[in-house]
Amino acid sequence: MRKHPWMMGTATVVLTLSVLFGGRQTRVQGQSPQQPRFAAVPGEKGGQDIFGAYEVVPNWPKPISGLPGNEKWTWGAGQGIFAESPNRVFILQRGELPNLQRPKTIELPQLGPSIEFPIGRLPWRDATSASPPGALFGPDGKSPGDDLDVGKPGLDYQWSHIINVVDANGNFIEDWSQSL
Repeated sequence: MRKHPWMMGTATVVLTLSVLFGGRQTRVQGQSPQQPRFAAVPGEKGGQDIFGAYEVVPNWPKPISGLPGNEKWTWGAGQGIFAESPNRVFILQRGELPNLQRPKTIELPQLGPSIEFPIGRLPWRDATSASPPGALFGPDGKSPGDDLDVGKPGLDYQWSHIINVVDANGNFIEDWSQSL
């Protein structure tokens, strides 16, 4: 019988200390508090930061249609940008698309309110769905696929200028010609 009051007292002390000190979180040494995030437009709340925290520089990079022999083509789907230095920026894209003029906006109220074509995308075409690659497999489901299910090469798309290197002014400084 004498053991029980002693055990109850010990359990009460342990439980009290656990409640008092167990809920505190200690900071790991060397861990700094998270830095606040910021919007591309100071004071702007909500919406999309299309360009991130950067100023859009007009005509940077220069249009790819300005390259000799490339007048009929424009950028495909952008895949990545790596700035080795301000005057050596690598731009990777997934093929090129025909250089078409943006069509006049057509409102489509019969489909619903505020529906129009082309939609207000930047740019006006979604190159991620218009650019190859095509199907992984051919029609039989076994043979390797090709890009022919998304159009004709040289007419609807072309695989060239996949790796581009530009300077701080957007001029093409290296030609890594790839044509597939």
